[in-house]
Amino acid sequence: MYNPIVRTDYHSLPVLKRDEIDDIAERFLRDYQPDVFTNPTAIDIDGFLEGYLKATPDYQYLSNNMIYLGMTVFQDTNSIPVFNPYKNEAEYFSAKANTVIFDTRLVEEANQEHRYRFTAGHECGHLIFHRPYFLRQHRLRMQFGIDDDVILQCRRTDLPGAKKGRLKTDSDWLEWQANQFSGSFLMPKSAVMAIVNDYGTTPAGVYRALNEIEETFNMSTEAVINRLRNLGVLKAAVKDTTIPLLF
Repeated sequence: MYNPIVRTDYHSLPVLKRDEIDDIAERFLRDYQPDVFTNPTAIDIDGFLEGYLKATPDYQYLSNNMIYLGMTVFQDTNSIPVFNPYKNEAEYFSAKANTVIFDTRLVEEANQEHRYRFTAGHECGHLIFHRPYFLRQHRLRMQFGIDDDVILQCRRTDLPGAKKGRLKTDSDWLEWQANQFSGSFLMPKSAVMAIVNDYGTTPAGVYRALNEIEETFNMSTEAVINRLRNLGVLKAAVKDTTIPLLF
């Protein structure tokens, strides 16, 4: 099993550049699903979460309005707030460490598959990068008599998250890193750029590549656009024409 060595700051927050996350994601894939580089296909994110990272998935109504899509549990707890739609009230739920909880509607409702896949990749990013940070924060709070659970709730607005230039708080960086990992893992750079190179970086070429990447990796248009923007492909396409792109 691949175990990346990640630089951290003085309070265990990972220090990661986008290229480093791309590299880490590809190293995981070369260990977990290496065929994706010779025969591109959708990444088995459920198998990676359960079989590779040894996490336990669970499904609850995390809120009444789907404001929370996923949650990573780093320590055993019996006080996770969830929503009971049958009683129309909040209640508490128990979970073991290394549990990832998804909002039930991500798997029950139609047209949520892409959002579920990106959310699953996002939570994998938290499991890989952020356990030391949250355990350290928990220990510090315990020293001050603050007993709380080591969980991380991910809001719908965290996906795909803030632009890097606007990141200010630890929470901003945690969500940015998890988003970058999800995109990098579910749409690996080498495989994506091979498709882009086949079509070229003219607007028409990028549009065709975008469609193929969506279909190949089973991702949403929004996620693919963000991935191509992060890889600099959309900037290249814009430079090739004076006609505005639709994205």
